[in-house]
Amino acid sequence: MDALYAEADQQGTQQSQKGWTPEGVKKILDQANPEFQNYIRDNKVKVIRFDTAFDNWKYTSGAKQGKAEESELTGLRGNSSGDDIRLRSNLSDQEAALMLMHELYHL
Repeated sequence: MDALYAEADQQGTQQSQKGWTPEGVKKILDQANPEFQNYIRDNKVKVIRFDTAFDNWKYTSGAKQGKAEESELTGLRGNSSGDDIRLRSNLSDQEAALMLMHELYHL
């Protein structure tokens, strides 16, 4: 059993270097619950791939009042806004499917 987990972990690592594919994510969603894909289609959800994410801050009080900063969000794996779901491009199919299911609950 441990060998199966090690093999799956190695495959996940190799795939994450290439990144997820729509076909791979769809296959996982179908296995989990076909209703996820129906919801995506029926609600015209756009799934968008990203490499790097940034956050912009503009301070309105305190020592940094009037200043703006931009910082990279290195740990962000996905997010949602409106009908868009963004997924980091280097996730494996499994990671992207899990993140997509998570983000669907935010819509």
